[in-house]
Parts: sequence; structure tokens; C-alpha cells
Amino acid sequence: MLNNLREIIREYLLRQPKLSAIVASRIYPEMPTNVPNPVLPCLCFSIIRGSADNNIPDIMHATVRLSIFSDQSLEQAWDAYNEMRSSLKNFRITHDTADIFGSETVVPNEDFDIDGYWFSVSGLWMFHILNKST
Repeated sequence: MLNNLREIIREYLLRQPKLSAIVASRIYPEMPTNVPNPVLPCLCFSIIRGSADNNIPDIMHATVRLSIFSDQSLEQAWDAYNEMRSSLKNFRITHDTADIFGSETVVPNEDFDIDGYWFSVSGLWMFHILNKST
């Protein structure tokens, strides 16, 4: 299920109209430095780590970095991040094989990349995956 998490998150975010109004379909499972000729603004995410719960066998946890990149302004990056945050605030998806819950775990930080000439806002999110019994 952890392998499918990237696509589940991406598909969910693509269906959010206010977020799509800002980033369109530019939601990448990599950072812009790894995407050839990235178009900004965009949302990028990466799974930092995933692990099984030692106490409850059917639960997995994944820490995911979600970042918004903008070449226009820090304000645009924050607008998109806040739309993403609003979309994920009560994130719960029932998938064929699992229920997935998500929550923000740290206060997001902002940055300006002098080499890439873009502003970014990034935060860490924890996703909990409860596998359904068969």
C-alpha cells in the first residue's frame, strides 16, 4: 500500500478545485530540481520514510514532505500551500485495501532558492494506513 500512496495523494490533490486553480496538474512526486524544465507554480511531494507499526500489525505510517514552489512570489506559494492544507485538513480516503488518514505534523517553513529562483513553502505530513482485513 505504501507504494500506492504517491498516486493516491496525487489523485486526491488533483481533484481539489481551488488548489488546481493555482498549480493546475503540476503535482510532481519529485522536487523541481529532479523534473526537467519544471513549470511553476507546482506542488511536489516525497515520502521521507514509511514504517509498519510495531504494536498494531495492520497499520503503516508514512512521513511525507509536501512543498509548493513558485517563481512569482512567496505569497503565491503560501496561497497554494494553504489551499493544499485546507484540502488535506480532514484527509480520509477509503481505498480498496486500506483506509488512509493524514495530518500535518510540523509548522511549514518558507524558503527562497537563489539557484532555482523560486520561493517555496514546505511542511511534513503523517499519513496512517490501516490495511483492511481480508
